[in-house]
Amino acid sequence: MTILKTICHITVVAAVIAGLYLGFLIYGGTGNADISEMTMSGSISSPSCRLTFNFKDYPKDINRHDVRIVFSSEALRYEHSFDWAQIAQNATTGRGPYRKSARLDHYAPPPLDKIFDASFPLSVQPTLEDSVLESLQLKAVLYWGGRKQDRAETSMRHIYAMKPFL
Repeated sequence: MTILKTICHITVVAAVIAGLYLGFLIYGGTGNADISEMTMSGSISSPSCRLTFNFKDYPKDINRHDVRIVFSSEALRYEHSFDWAQIAQNATTGRGPYRKSARLDHYAPPPLDKIFDASFPLSVQPTLEDSVLESLQLKAVLYWGGRKQDRAETSMRHIYAMKPFL
């Protein structure tokens, strides 16, 4: 009887480990690029999202320029998608008053191991139901060569808490 219990325990542990590994593969962490930081700013009239990117290694057998960031949320008027040319155009380095243009060439593929930020304007619904506001999240998914590389999410509640100046 104890041998059967031991085999059952080993099977359960192996299934849990396999599930965790599969979750790690599906939800990011193994990509060639990642999003290390995601910050919402602005007000309901002009919200934007700043992402910090790190492209670590060129994926094999893809168009290296085929980079896309896709934003989704119940608060957005529509799904927002930005390609490499738009990311490179909005790229900056540094923090606070030291922020400056990263001067990334959108004709070249993303630079490897150069951490940079990019800010993206978003168009949001002017009002939302209170029940939606409780768990309101903005999701960003980074694709490279059509393959999901990483994802991030952040709260958008504060955007709706701020009243625009009249």
